[in-house]
Amino acid sequence: MKSKFLFAFAAVAFTLNAQAAVYSTGFESFPNGGDVAGHESWTINDPTANLSTVATWVRPTTSSKAASLGFGDFGYQTTMATVDLAHAYGEPVVTTDNIGSSISFDLGLVDSTNTNAVRDTFGIALRTSTGNNIFSVTFTPTSQSATPDSATAIWAVSYTVGASAPVSTGYGAEEGGPYLFNLTFSPNGATTNFNLSVDNGRWSGSTAFAPNQVIDSYHMTWTPTNGIGNAGSNAIIIDNLVMVPEASTSLLLCLAGASLVARRRRN
Repeated sequence: MKSKFLFAFAAVAFTLNAQAAVYSTGFESFPNGGDVAGHESWTINDPTANLSTVATWVRPTTSSKAASLGFGDFGYQTTMATVDLAHAYGEPVVTTDNIGSSISFDLGLVDSTNTNAVRDTFGIALRTSTGNNIFSVTFTPTSQSATPDSATAIWAVSYTVGASAPVSTGYGAEEGGPYLFNLTFSPNGATTNFNLSVDNGRWSGSTAFAPNQVIDSYHMTWTPTNGIGNAGSNAIIIDNLVMVPEASTSLLLCLAGASLVARRRRN
């Protein structure tokens, strides 16, 4: 009986372990000052150097390496209408055994300087293998300023599910941070629930994805307000990125039940 229990426990533990992070990074192994693209399978659609950079992000309680997209200046300007920094994901939104995916990271927004004052639009997106949107969050500047050094920048937060129209959250993210970004999916019969939070803002809903819809890739995007070659010196920054399919409640209950059986047998 003991061997049967150990086999069952091992099987559950193996299943639980299978839900480990698909990809996680604190960017500590990336070269400081170098491009994010080209390391750990990150890719970018704009060949211009220094559009995605690794830099030390100084926060109120800590400082560490982080990945940034932006900081357009007169030496390093965009050649694409939207610069897209991407990493593979490769997991279903919800698996056949009812496990939902989630993504979380620390988020920061850096305002432009007076010498290159344009404020641009940034985004986070999950896409299919054909490039179609699954879920995206957009940060749109609420105002422009000729002297941003003396004004606080605010980006309006909206989200888009699939091909539907963008939904305004009514929330504005100020320059700085860090803000905790978290997006989770969970099964709900024939539909899928989503829960999005950015700092203190929280939004949820339900939608019907295609059966076994796979999140092919994760994207950070940068769309210059004034078009190609006219980006501002602003940026989006992320750190402590974790992409993972979450263990289902039933799996956790199974593990708890196995532990209870073990205690009873020892007693």
